Amino acid sequence: MTELDSLPLFAKLSHAQRAAIAGVSRVETYAQETRLFDEGGLADQCWVVVSGCVVVDALAPGRGRVGVQSIGPG
Repeated sequence: MTELDSLPLFAKLSHAQRAAIAGVSRVETYAQETRLFDEGGLADQCWVVVSGCVVVDALAPGRGRVGVQSIGPG
């Protein structure tokens, strides 16, 4: 059993498929307000939120960073 087995996002995958993804993934914990990546940066990772909330923001001219979406578990 992998940590992915309990996530609805992966429910339709076989155990072998979830195990393959788990084999190349890792569990990470971030402090509040941690920036994971910047707009326009290299997209070289993928995240699945297991707990907590992530805010996606964008640079808005004259306003700075503006939250455009929040993402929770799954």
